[in-house]
Amino acid sequence: MVQIPPAVRAQLEANNFWQFATTNADGSPAATPVWASVEGDTVLVNTAVGRVKERNVRRDPRVALAMVDRENPYAWIEIRGRVVEFIDGEQADRSIDGLAQKYLGLARYATAKPGEQRILLRIEPTAIHMNTEAGEDPEKLRAKLDAEDRTRSAPSARAGCRCGTRRASPGARPSRPRVPRRPPPS
Repeated sequence: MVQIPPAVRAQLEANNFWQFATTNADGSPAATPVWASVEGDTVLVNTAVGRVKERNVRRDPRVALAMVDRENPYAWIEIRGRVVEFIDGEQADRSIDGLAQKYLGLARYATAKPGEQRILLRIEPTAIHMNTEAGEDPEKLRAKLDAEDRTRSAPSARAGCRCGTRRASPGARPSRPRVPRRPPPS
């Protein structure tokens, strides 16, 4: 099991929406937005018995959760793991009420359908990935590209060398080596 880093734990404790990915019976992916919480080093997702995600994880417990930070859309987290426990009854009902408080400010979950049974999925992380795309800001990305372009067009120590390399004109991007194309399948 992978320990949940403090930055990821903070995002799980906040009221962020997570995309929950499972695998359908035919092998195709399924993703739905979910509310999530954290307990120890496990992630908790609450759903209703009989929903596609519940059926999918009973057949194949491998899942992924992903979120994009609302404050910084260039930052994201992915949690891969497997469902290790299915919890129903009063504990699952208390969980969905707690999530309704966290996400909606309601004392209890108000949109349950008659006869709906809740189930809590306990997910053990196997891998956690986080990224911020080059400093969270498009201006920083532009500055990074400009700096790379200046580096590429600056004269190098090999400028006088005629050792089989072509020299690009100032300001031009270096050409990429040609890769032979594969013929189309017949």
